[in-house]
Amino acid sequence: MARRPSTPTTIMPKANLRPAAELYDNDIDIMLRELVLLTSNSQQTIHWLATYGLLQNSWACEQCPKALAMWLQRKDGAQFVDGYAWACPTCRTQKSIT
Repeated sequence: MARRPSTPTTIMPKANLRPAAELYDNDIDIMLRELVLLTSNSQQTIHWLATYGLLQNSWACEQCPKALAMWLQRKDGAQFVDGYAWACPTCRTQKSIT
């Protein structure tokens, strides 16, 4: 029987992370065109921001004594304007990713 995929604890895989300094190394005209395509919806924008460290790629629960890695989940509601939240699997604390 196939295993159910685990809930992600990062927005982007660590292998995909890049230094923010790379943003300054590109030709600005090309970068702006690419940026429009890369951020055409909220999920793509979140992935792009996390790739360059402009958005926290993972989060540890501040309420739990073990500081467990929080799960990334889709959420609706005014407090989750981007549609995602970090959720602790132990105490159920939720935190917006932004």
